[in-house]
Amino acid sequence: MKERLLVALARPQVLVALLLLIAALGLALSVPRREPPPRAVIDLEVPSPTLREQQVTVVVVDELGLERERSVTLPLPEGDTARLTAVFAELRQLSFEQGVWPAALPVPRLFVSGTTLVVDVRVPEPVGVSVEQESALLRSLVGTAQRNGMAQVVFLRDGRPTDTLLGHVAVASELGAGR
Repeated sequence: MKERLLVALARPQVLVALLLLIAALGLALSVPRREPPPRAVIDLEVPSPTLREQQVTVVVVDELGLERERSVTLPLPEGDTARLTAVFAELRQLSFEQGVWPAALPVPRLFVSGTTLVVDVRVPEPVGVSVEQESALLRSLVGTAQRNGMAQVVFLRDGRPTDTLLGHVAVASELGAGR
């Protein structure tokens, strides 16, 4: 058995393979190791917007048509669109407490261009509102926008021009239509 092993190891191919293995090990061990560069740290934190306390006017209209202006102090971000979005979130809360704003209706997306406010009402599912409720919502949205510096308010529903706010009350859906 020993003889067979020696005969097998004495073959030229085995000897060459053994020499190559020894040379590769010698080369691998003789090369100095370099330290890997330090890992790059990527900061994924988005800086929080600077908020400033500001007094704004919110117009809340109830189902009976009674209009109430409320001055509230809110921490507001910079920029017209972000500022009005925060104001409309407060309007939604106050109108919801009055029973006018449906729970299923989120705060609309807003886009400001100069003194024109585009209000994109997103309706995830059919919202059952009365004509009085919808009229109160429309008056609240337009009144709040106007009290906060907007001269014109244009409405979209789910990103598209619309003739009505939620199916009952007519609204301006084209730029220049509200003038």
